[in-house]
Amino acid sequence: MSRLTIYRSLLCIAAISSAVILAVLTWATNYGSSDHHHSPHSDNWRSYLYRWGQEPAALHACRPPRPASSDVRVSNIYWQEQAGGGGARVYLYSAYLDRRIAGLPFVRVLAMSARRMPPTTETYCAFWYDSDTERATGNTAGNTAGTTTGNRTRNATVMATTVRGTALHIWSDSWGAFTRHQSPYLISCAIPDDDDDDDDDRIPSHVSLMINSCEKLTNLLRVDNRRETTATRDDDDDGRRTQENFAVCVKGLNFDDDISLQLVEWIELHALLGAARILFYVYHVPRSVDAVLRHYSRQGLVQLIPATLPGGQPSDARALSDYISADVVRKRRNEILLYNDCLYRSINRYRHLVLVDVDEIIVPLGNRTSWRELLDVVAPLSRSAPKTMSVRMRSGSLETTVRKYAAYSAANMYYFVEMGDEAAGPATTSYFTRRCYRNESLQRDGQAIKSFFNTRGVLTLYNHQTIQPMPGYGRTFAIPPTLARLNHYKSIARVKNAKVVHDCSLRHYSDVILKRIRVVREELGSQ
Repeated sequence: MSRLTIYRSLLCIAAISSAVILAVLTWATNYGSSDHHHSPHSDNWRSYLYRWGQEPAALHACRPPRPASSDVRVSNIYWQEQAGGGGARVYLYSAYLDRRIAGLPFVRVLAMSARRMPPTTETYCAFWYDSDTERATGNTAGNTAGTTTGNRTRNATVMATTVRGTALHIWSDSWGAFTRHQSPYLISCAIPDDDDDDDDDRIPSHVSLMINSCEKLTNLLRVDNRRETTATRDDDDDGRRTQENFAVCVKGLNFDDDISLQLVEWIELHALLGAARILFYVYHVPRSVDAVLRHYSRQGLVQLIPATLPGGQPSDARALSDYISADVVRKRRNEILLYNDCLYRSINRYRHLVLVDVDEIIVPLGNRTSWRELLDVVAPLSRSAPKTMSVRMRSGSLETTVRKYAAYSAANMYYFVEMGDEAAGPATTSYFTRRCYRNESLQRDGQAIKSFFNTRGVLTLYNHQTIQPMPGYGRTFAIPPTLARLNHYKSIARVKNAKVVHDCSLRHYSDVILKRIRVVREELGSQ
């Protein structure tokens, strides 16, 4: 090889390297702030990073007919089943529109797979549109019928655009090896750009999932496309209309114990702390607990979401309880699917999401009495603590610095249910506010934490913290324990070598809470 050839090769390599470095710096600069919004279409590098490695909304040649209602294979009431090539079998639960990346809308499908999807698994979304005019983009199929509205004839064409999807396993093998259990997946499909100025014309009304091959479709999910509906103001968004601040998600309830008194106090405490809505997934609860939940549902504070397990798993209350408790890995996998469903129900409606059980409360400390007051202090702290994170790329990873986080986590502190303080509240009307004896020390770093999730920053999560953040976000920022902690109400037998101290951290809520409890009990008694 001549010296001239070598020289030209080195120049070419240097030019390519400079272009890559420039693209990286551009991405890091433009997306370093949570308030910065750009359309990434002008930059293929940014577009690639935001698509998490999937091809740019690649259209697929398969042109399936839209499944009729008789074609949809329902599994245990709330699930839809789809089989595919290679023995794949997936149970679909829900589908949501995700507009969080400016100019790159996605449909996110939540599903349980009967077995772990091999890396070679190909998933496709068939998007269905109910349109006034025939779409020029993508492959179209379906039935056309003319309908008349007033003096105008509407061409009600139902069509499909089929695109490649990306399946993300919502699980870590460190939590338990994959064996015979069903497992949760998030399947993401980018909505193609049709060069139309009106983004709403791009949004499908329904989606069907295909696996590996162009099989007959046996699923048809409506795409949840509800917009933001409330108008609160935040310091960092120039007074734009935005979401309510906080929603709370509670995993699938399944028990026979009468905790109705405890539940009333728990709901009232969370409303006082700032929860605009509490979403309960419910398998089975006793009548007394159901009455409490429905009471708050009528008031609009609680949303009840009935739940089942898919694919031949038990639905009878007693069999379900035994089945779930028999295998902790199976239990957690089913829970994670519902946690992520709650996330995607909330991304357009609430700014922060809190995932807690009915024996847990994240409590602000000091002179702060609400979650909003707490995060007003925590958010600036997190921005002053930059973190190095790794961004995945085809050729490896890119180290970049973030100043925003997908979650703020509170350390776990056990309070002991055997020990009450009458001065803090009577035993007949209060449960949490009178529990004033706790362990002396917090749980070790990272154990049993619970978090405030930023709904703009989370791609997938589990009950403790973020699994996969959105691009540009760090996973979790630990709230200093002097500002807040998770009060976790358990038996003292749970803590080895417990050292008990007196601490009525909820006492300043007692008067308001006791009044609210009396009112609710009277209202329930009159129903």
